[in-house]
Amino acid sequence: MRITYCVPLGLLLILVVAAARPATCAPLPVDQERWYVVLIAETPVGAAHETIATADGRTVTVQRMDITLNRLGTSVTMGTVIETREDGRGRLLGVDQELKVSSQATHLAAVIEPGRVRILDRAGDGEFSREIEYQGELLGPSGVLELVRERLRDVGDRVSYQTFRAELASVASVTLEVVGHEPLTRDGEEVPTRKLEETLSGTALKTTVWVDDEGRQLRSAVTGPFGVMEVVGTDEATARLALAGGELPGDSYAATLAPTQVRVREPRAAARVVLELRHRNPDLGWPEMTSGHQRILESSPERLVLEVRRPEPSGSTVYPVEPTEPIRQYLEPNAYLQSDDPEMRELARSIAGASGDTLEAGLKLERWVAENMSFDMGVVMAPSNEVLDNRRGTCTEYAVLLTTLARSLEIPARLVMGFVYAGGIYGGHAWTEILIGDEWVALDGALVSEGPADAARFAFQWTSLAEGIGALNLGPGVQLFGQIDLSVLEVERADGTVERFDSVAPLFTLDGDAYVNESLGLEWRKPPEFEFADLEITWPETGLVRLNGPEGRRVELAVRDSYYWQDADDAARRALRRDLPGAEAVASSLITGALQAVGERRAALAWIRGTELWMLSVESPTPGGDLERFAAALSF
Repeated sequence: MRITYCVPLGLLLILVVAAARPATCAPLPVDQERWYVVLIAETPVGAAHETIATADGRTVTVQRMDITLNRLGTSVTMGTVIETREDGRGRLLGVDQELKVSSQATHLAAVIEPGRVRILDRAGDGEFSREIEYQGELLGPSGVLELVRERLRDVGDRVSYQTFRAELASVASVTLEVVGHEPLTRDGEEVPTRKLEETLSGTALKTTVWVDDEGRQLRSAVTGPFGVMEVVGTDEATARLALAGGELPGDSYAATLAPTQVRVREPRAAARVVLELRHRNPDLGWPEMTSGHQRILESSPERLVLEVRRPEPSGSTVYPVEPTEPIRQYLEPNAYLQSDDPEMRELARSIAGASGDTLEAGLKLERWVAENMSFDMGVVMAPSNEVLDNRRGTCTEYAVLLTTLARSLEIPARLVMGFVYAGGIYGGHAWTEILIGDEWVALDGALVSEGPADAARFAFQWTSLAEGIGALNLGPGVQLFGQIDLSVLEVERADGTVERFDSVAPLFTLDGDAYVNESLGLEWRKPPEFEFADLEITWPETGLVRLNGPEGRRVELAVRDSYYWQDADDAARRALRRDLPGAEAVASSLITGALQAVGERRAALAWIRGTELWMLSVESPTPGGDLERFAAALSF
């Protein structure tokens, strides 16, 4: 089973778009155009192009932004085009957005009317309409520019206004305050600027914006999961060069993960977990994290102790479920969860069969997703019809497909964002919850447990996706991704046994030539001529410990999750086939229940221990003999 964390690139796109401001060509002759380069952690990763056209008493602002990132050997491209229309007084008339974060673009068209916004979402062949009510008036970019120009001059000056933010797909209240005056260097010359802080209501997001005397943006900066993201004014040639994208430093991705002080044994079987979360930036605050299976035991701005229990439904329920309030939004299709698609419905029915039991059907859907999806880091967020066609993606696509399949059976389902444990860390993840009676029960097509999803996870956001992906991570994601340290305090297993850990316990100890990992119940003794090479291997690798020896010898002990329904021999054979293609897997006497394969310079053992697949592999001039020697030195 491949670990399918959601490195939060969807959040990244939303933040960059928000930092840039209101992209197709304007339908009017262009009066002004500006180019920007997009940087993350000081690395150019894309560009933005803005045009402004005014005629017949209306202004059209069009912005196109494209970002290309290389992560974990995969190129990821994201793009957005936003067209904003406003009247001569700067009041919004309409906003159109095209967003492409997968092979299929999604579209939003918003028409602004007094007191309401009419929105049409399109994805593939599906169209979904909704309305948002508001009070007062909504400003467009030129209206905001006038506010900035006239009312934000001195430090402490502040204005607030309302607008429709396409990246959030909602009406938003924005506050701008002058926090300083700083010169910026532009084309070799210093330009005086006013430094503004922008705050978006309902989120922890704060953006710093530098504007010139006319109120035009020269630069913006916002702290995101991968470091500071900047949008900086530049010339066309420089901006076009940046469209090639960039490779972020490895520690940019590592910063979004939370390594644990212990290795959790069989995390997919955890019935209860108690965690200590420590905030690196307490001013951001904690999101709401209380739910039916999650409760806060202790809380301060700097520290949170959270208990998570695996859901165990007390009774069975049947579907379909009537779409009454307040669960209607969790049954209806939308632009990302196209549960009314005939192919999706037929597939869901064929998987679930005729039992009518909600949990049984959900578990069948979960298993189908796990067995039929493939991991692909090149997808950020795809609608369900695209996922069904391609059957590829990260955890987000697994969750989108499982949530949609459940709704196709008229089972209330929602998408959950949070963190999950695997491979020595807690990392960003998405999964599904279905409603059984009055209880939301977690299912996870990417990291599967036997029964409802395990407790080695915690959620910070629950969404129907009725409003699209705009707000998916914007508030809680900003507060937590790259902002927390974490310790595991307790793990309770299905049989009621409880393990307790010190929050500062060592991950492992070295006793001479012995590697000892108490949380895994493991001791591994090396020969004197070998050296420990890597002792703290975490995701995206599945290794645990590596050794280097003479004549180029390399030895690795690794642990992975396994599917509970797989036969142990079949799981071991598949793993050996991946690592040693062409070598025959045979029963081994080195470790009880293990299979082994020996090639010309490589050999490996694979076996199931509880709910996990373990592997011992060697690269050596004498692979068979070294495999036997290192297996004999391993004890649990």
